[in-house]
Amino acid sequence: MPALRTIERLDDLVTRLHHQPRRKLTLLVGVDGPSGSGKTTLTLGLARLDPEITVVAMDDFAVQPAPDAPGLAVAVDWRAVRNQVLLPLQTNRPGAQRGSEIGVGGIVIVEGVFSSLRQLRSSYDMRIWVDASEEVRRARRGPRAGEQEYLAETPEAGADLVVDGSGSPAHDRAHYVRVRET
Repeated sequence: MPALRTIERLDDLVTRLHHQPRRKLTLLVGVDGPSGSGKTTLTLGLARLDPEITVVAMDDFAVQPAPDAPGLAVAVDWRAVRNQVLLPLQTNRPGAQRGSEIGVGGIVIVEGVFSSLRQLRSSYDMRIWVDASEEVRRARRGPRAGEQEYLAETPEAGADLVVDGSGSPAHDRAHYVRVRET
């Protein structure tokens, strides 16, 4: 993992999101990284600070990959994420998650492993990659089905921001994160 030089307050990161250029009324942010890297902790911390942030969890679109599936067998229904969440919001129409409407405007963060699949990457106005050492990730959670093959495709390439989700900053992780501009 590359050296992360800056420690940033979470509320400053929320401000950065609000100033991020967006293509449509809703800012679409993808937060991805290996299992156990701290994506959910980061995302929920941001959402607690700002009621305009809606979180869409990739876990809500989990599926069991077919053992004989050709190519990368991912454990999420990325087509549903694209068709129910991303495409509607990209056309200034409400999206949906688990039967609930996702309103137009504000900030929508799609969080979880596989959120930066090649088929979804171009949908985001901003992409954040969260990483932690393998030891930290393994202690939190093991890899998901298809994750190793996915990570071999280097989905972190092109991320706008890299966040250290290890919890290693001396400051309270609920308020500060280490970031690296890409």
